[in-house]
Amino acid sequence: MKFEPNGNVPPDFLVRGEVAVEVRRLNQHEQTAAGPRGVQTTPTWQSVSQFVKTIGPPASDESWWVLLRILRRPAKLKSLKKSIGSKLAAFRQWPHRHEKHTHRFAVDGLRLELRRANDPHPSFFVPAGVVDRRVGGFILSELMRNIPICVEEKRKKVSQYRENYPEWWLILVDHVHGHLEPYEEQELRLHVRVPPDWGRVVIVSASDPRRSLEFYPAL
Repeated sequence: MKFEPNGNVPPDFLVRGEVAVEVRRLNQHEQTAAGPRGVQTTPTWQSVSQFVKTIGPPASDESWWVLLRILRRPAKLKSLKKSIGSKLAAFRQWPHRHEKHTHRFAVDGLRLELRRANDPHPSFFVPAGVVDRRVGGFILSELMRNIPICVEEKRKKVSQYRENYPEWWLILVDHVHGHLEPYEEQELRLHVRVPPDWGRVVIVSASDPRRSLEFYPAL
């Protein structure tokens, strides 16, 4: 594998002298007059999403989705997790929670929305996604929305170089979530469509590069 075989132009890497590989961050975007603009919510979301799953196992086959809304940036993640942990632990012991209601809590510039899951999960609290003002949403919907934006941006960037190599791959480093559960991977595979310009699109977890998903053009 060779890094930047032609200098500071595509591809980023060349494999076996014939497979051109481009790499891009997979991140969220907001719509502007000039088109999609990338934004970053990863540090807060990754820290909180992994933390909420450690609060405890499901109780009596009961789990709750946790949706995080970022109203303003929290100052310190350590104190934020402490505040969230206190709220969620109290909710877990609260005998009056209603399975058909959405319960909301404000924590240090954030809002937590809790909704009862239809089926139990390995943990009582299950991260559902992040909403960051005008951007964000549930994890899968955000991946489905942002993957095509990233793929199209790279397609335009490499268009004038495409004839130089017979095959092109695209690596997307996932900064929307960073870690997908098996049921999320299954759902994503049903909806991601790879354009024929790419031999494959590989989504790699930013938090654990050993975890990846490969997608191929439809035959």
